[in-house]
Amino acid sequence: MIDLPANTGTPGANTRGRGYNFVDVVRWWAKRSDLILLLFDPDKPGTTGETLEVLTKSLEGLNHKFLIVLNKVDKLDNSVDFARAYGSLGWALSKVIKWKDIPQVYTVYNEGFENAARAARSMLPMEVFSKKREELLDEVMRVRERHNDNIITALEETLRQVEMVCTVIETIRSRACRRKVLLQAGAVVGMGVPVLVAVWLLISGAVVCPDAWACFGVTFIYIMLCFGCAACLREFYGQYHMLLTTSVDAVFRERYSQFFIHDDGEDFQYRWQVVSPKVQNILESVQSLSYLPRFRKWEMTRISDCLQNDVWYLRQLARKLREPDPPTSEGINSREQPDSSTRKTQ
Repeated sequence: MIDLPANTGTPGANTRGRGYNFVDVVRWWAKRSDLILLLFDPDKPGTTGETLEVLTKSLEGLNHKFLIVLNKVDKLDNSVDFARAYGSLGWALSKVIKWKDIPQVYTVYNEGFENAARAARSMLPMEVFSKKREELLDEVMRVRERHNDNIITALEETLRQVEMVCTVIETIRSRACRRKVLLQAGAVVGMGVPVLVAVWLLISGAVVCPDAWACFGVTFIYIMLCFGCAACLREFYGQYHMLLTTSVDAVFRERYSQFFIHDDGEDFQYRWQVVSPKVQNILESVQSLSYLPRFRKWEMTRISDCLQNDVWYLRQLARKLREPDPPTSEGINSREQPDSSTRKTQ
């Protein structure tokens, strides 16, 4: 269990006050935890500055470990105040965390938990809150069972991110290589054909070179034109290179457009928000997009096969490990039949 200090309202304030990077420390612990409890008080159901920074950076991609807890609900006066605090908390979290479904919010309280008279006087549904508290305790107690599921979920998400990175990078690389080959072929044809024509005319005698200085002048002009054309083609390729680098989002939407036809593709959009900075770093690390590593079709097929078959098999193993071991025949016989020493004593 990790007890974090109270959050401040300014991002980075606790980093300077504590002397270490608070966001990175929370991230380190969160990745190694099996369960993360997010506790919010009813009087402050929103997200302060540092809480926002932790949720968007430290806890990014760890939604499957979250348990949302609305604490100290007995401090509220009536159900209207509870509904207001509950709605404010849901609205605040929806702005910073992308959920597949509406998350369950557990309610707990401290004072008067065992006081039946206080619970009877309260205008809140304390019995319902008590059941929610028991559900929260059950979730906390089965944290060991969540360990394997968390590892498998993290593995699955990593594979899906790798698949997305490979898909986008390979698309950009293939486009850059295709454009580069077209420009090189155009340069060879545009610069080589005039030379071949000139040589053929000289050999056939259709054109006679008046003197050496004239040939030298024509050759010099042609060479300068070739350098100019090469510079123009290089600049054109550089502009196309920059266009591909700045249009990574468009490449993602184009490659995953089929997933946005029947729904809004929130899973892919959220995953792209995590993957996009990594793709940008990869693009900036190479001098030319054509130098990017190539991801072959069989490699992508292997990733898809792992997601469809291997991850499913691992989840079946985790489910099997959660099941209690059936009693063996030897154990049953030993319980049913007392040993010889016991019989002699009796």
